[in-house]
Amino acid sequence: MVDELDLFKCEVAGTRLENVETVPAAVISARAFAPLRSILDLSARFSTAQTVFVLPKGRSAAQELEESSRKVRQMFHVEQSVTDDDAGILVGKLAKGLRKAT
Repeated sequence: MVDELDLFKCEVAGTRLENVETVPAAVISARAFAPLRSILDLSARFSTAQTVFVLPKGRSAAQELEESSRKVRQMFHVEQSVTDDDAGILVGKLAKGLRKAT
């Protein structure tokens, strides 16, 4: 995907997230990775106040957001997928200083 989209300043790490060195990320995206709570907890160390999360969640997007904490619901919203009428994408930013999303 990096080559196809001619991306730069992009790194693909072929290892478990827990083993990746902590670096600030402008965008964090994960598809079919884990429930929202787990994604936010695992990736919080990579995020800054400017980091945008783009999380394709399929048909469960609205439900996962509704089941999240009030803080998370205030920071994220559901965007309609352009490839699937029934799917949603969670988009948002973590509040500055939020270490754990749960």
